[in-house]
Amino acid sequence: MAYALIIYKSGDHMSEISITFLQHRRNFIDLFIHFINKIKPENRKLLSINFMMTDNLDLSGLETDVPYKKMYFSGRRPTNNYKSKMWAMLEEDCKYTIKFDEDIIMSNHVWDYMIENRELLYTDPDLLLLTPVVNIGVPTCDMFIEDFCSEEKKNELHSIFLRQDMQKTAGHTWQIEDSEFEQLNEHTINASEWNPEDYWKSVNNLNTVLKGIHPVRVDFESQRQLADAVVNNLPEFLKPREYSIDKTHRPYLCNDACMMRTDVYNDINEFSEFLPYDEIPMNTYRRAKDLRFGFIRNGLALHTLYGYVSTGHDDRLEMENEIYRTIKSAVQ
Repeated sequence: MAYALIIYKSGDHMSEISITFLQHRRNFIDLFIHFINKIKPENRKLLSINFMMTDNLDLSGLETDVPYKKMYFSGRRPTNNYKSKMWAMLEEDCKYTIKFDEDIIMSNHVWDYMIENRELLYTDPDLLLLTPVVNIGVPTCDMFIEDFCSEEKKNELHSIFLRQDMQKTAGHTWQIEDSEFEQLNEHTINASEWNPEDYWKSVNNLNTVLKGIHPVRVDFESQRQLADAVVNNLPEFLKPREYSIDKTHRPYLCNDACMMRTDVYNDINEFSEFLPYDEIPMNTYRRAKDLRFGFIRNGLALHTLYGYVSTGHDDRLEMENEIYRTIKSAVQ
């Protein structure tokens, strides 16, 4: 059983919006804080931050006027401490909860838009949450490509998606029963054109509860190219854009960066206990309640890399560190 220890607390921690920053094996906190500090002052004063750490990182040099606390959770494997982190997140006395993974990079402009549209989670009965368009996100990858990538890059990425045998890669890796992902090959290796709308209709009809599957999630080359698309066009990625909320139906969300009402997050835990992750319970709840995800179109975010890719650990680590170093150098 994981234990938690609050080892530092800064300022009054009562806030309307609590950001839970989930740290496990990376140290990109200074880049996260860089963009937090650039949020409009009137929005920043609504925030507090919980750094939920697996590593006992030194944050003594952290400079921000946003109140924060640092909590250390024992256990190196995610399954050893993730549930404890989720419980601690839901203990916060706040109106809104933002769950934010350590390997997500998002500009202050997207942060501002999300914060300024928080009341939609009360006024729009269809909305479960707000989430940015993450470059390799499931299902936001295709939205990111539409919003940010050139036509040439779009075609190149689509050709990579068409090469993926979904059963051989994801189905076998995740031990999905009855070759359930075989039918997704209708849209990849057995198709001549990538059609995300048709693909997600097939995902919706899968019998498995684990529907967070997209060719990008298991392919190192497409993830690398989508990271390069950001790193090589940082001014475009970081500038303010015309944002909107898109409620297009998608059957599943890998929720590595999202804002939700805290009371709804607690309802999800009551509806289906986190064992230890909240991803499947959240998606099961959405289906049962017939709700929609609120995708922030043009609200670009970068996820460095998924673990399920066909390359070695050292290659993945070096790629992530290079992304971090390049962006940090550009914004300093």
